[in-house]
Amino acid sequence: MSDNNFGDNGHDSKFDTCVEHYLRELGCHSSWADAPENLLEQATQLAEKELGRERRG
Repeated sequence: MSDNNFGDNGHDSKFDTCVEHYLRELGCHSSWADAPENLLEQATQLAEKELGRERRG
């Protein structure tokens, strides 16, 4: 049985989408690779809080 939160590449797609949402809210419209570390950390913490868990996969 597969977990619908994971994409074909094994990443936690629900978590990734949530982080991307928060990156945009924080004013960063770049990819994860180009996002400033401080904004990526903030977005990750917000996603963890919203989803009640850390990123899986």
